[in-house]
Amino acid sequence: MGTDVHIFLVENNPEDARLIMEILRESILTTYRVEVVDSLQHLMSAVAVTRPDAILLDLCLADAHGIETVSRVTGCCPGVPVVVLTQGPGEEMGFEAVAKGAQEYLTKGNMDSRLVDRTLRYAIERKKIQQERDMLESRLRQVEKMETLGSLAGGIAHDFNNILFPILGHTEMLLMDIPRENPVRQRVEKIYKGGIRARDLVSQILTFSRQDSLVLRPIPIAPIIHEVVNFLRSSIPSSIEIRPCVNNRCGPVKIHPTQIHQILMNLSANASDAMKGKGGTLTIHLKELDCRWNSCPAPKMSPGVYAFLSVADTGSGMEKGIVNQMFDPFFTTKEKGKGTGMGMSIVHGIVKNAGGTVLVQSDPGKGTRIEIYLPVHDPIESHPATGSEFLEKGNEHILLIDDEKEVLATTKQMLQHAGYRVTPFSHALSALEFFRTDPAAFDMVITDMTMPGMNGNRLAAEFVKLRPGLPVLIWTGFSEELFEQESAMGIGKIMVKPVSLHGLMDTVRTLLDESRESCVKESQPAVDHLTV
Repeated sequence: MGTDVHIFLVENNPEDARLIMEILRESILTTYRVEVVDSLQHLMSAVAVTRPDAILLDLCLADAHGIETVSRVTGCCPGVPVVVLTQGPGEEMGFEAVAKGAQEYLTKGNMDSRLVDRTLRYAIERKKIQQERDMLESRLRQVEKMETLGSLAGGIAHDFNNILFPILGHTEMLLMDIPRENPVRQRVEKIYKGGIRARDLVSQILTFSRQDSLVLRPIPIAPIIHEVVNFLRSSIPSSIEIRPCVNNRCGPVKIHPTQIHQILMNLSANASDAMKGKGGTLTIHLKELDCRWNSCPAPKMSPGVYAFLSVADTGSGMEKGIVNQMFDPFFTTKEKGKGTGMGMSIVHGIVKNAGGTVLVQSDPGKGTRIEIYLPVHDPIESHPATGSEFLEKGNEHILLIDDEKEVLATTKQMLQHAGYRVTPFSHALSALEFFRTDPAAFDMVITDMTMPGMNGNRLAAEFVKLRPGLPVLIWTGFSEELFEQESAMGIGKIMVKPVSLHGLMDTVRTLLDESRESCVKESQPAVDHLTV
């Protein structure tokens, strides 16, 4: 507690008020600034103007209602410690006052400067500790809520991936069979594009639920911004005009597409809230900024080429104190229950992990502009996409295991479409027993990761024990990171559902060819090189 403490003394007896003020003046450790108010009504008016460090409250006021006065005062002055003044022995009333929310009580006629000073110091410190505890409990509840929501979202996304799998698989097979000049093909292509958008949405849900392992690679972000802008037009009030100013030639940034979505959706939501009721303009700007020779916008930025992304609004703006706290986790200016306080913290974390910088410009009444600088990277050399006319094919025998019957049936047809022989199983243990009868009968195994009875990683390990060198492909509706510890055991590759027809066939062909090459090398006799 500081040496200068502001006290509201609520006392309608002038003599009692004078005695209490004298006691407070005798304090050696603390200087008290005391304002005397003689009624509850005057107290309410005073706290609306000035927030005191503590309130000394007499319950014998003309407009008071006994012990319930404590609840009324603590309700209108949250965060301000209240010390009740009682008459006579007063212990019973003092205990009741504490039960109603007071921090402590003092008995008139039994007070000296040391007792009053100690009581007030204790009340103020105890209130601070109580507030900190309440804040931590609130944050813990919020974290638990987010974790529960994340787990729920992850489960829904996993199920939705299994639903998308046959939709995309059958659509791709239709596109293989329908000639380009056939008008029906355009309709099927639209179904396929809708499925791809749904797959990308599931990827965002998995990222939110923290069950997705993000693979960061340089990508152009202009197309993603256009997609978000189209979504925003139907999701924010029509009184807000959206002005995109996007340079499509801006260089690639090493970031995951869903993270750009998160950044723009969080910033746009805040901008929309700032303009709620009166409307305004939301401007999204993207351009390439060369800071190799010019000065950088922020002191800690390294010279280089950056993608400059900004989101600006014409809303209410923010005070400097709020700007300084806006990236703190759980900080929010929204009403209770209308904001988690995590949006700007997430934005800051994404940008920082991408090696970027966030700057904020805001003035009360003039709006806010969030500026993001992300390093531009050289694009990764890409291989030409496989067209629908060509599909990697084979005639090997594949053991296929997945507990989702629709996924199992669709995958079987996709593999057979490419010429492979397929033996399907919907139960892991049944597949393992069948494999034990003749391990050499199969050239490859494809299995789901999450199944009843035995998970895909354990199942794959059993297959490899029975037949070393057997290529195994595992797929999952959750995350690649589940497979990292298994890759060291020589278990082939992992794919994330829903897989594309060409992606699956390319992977299958690659694993089979690598396995064959490995067998050839092992079968060749070693040659001794003699020096003559």
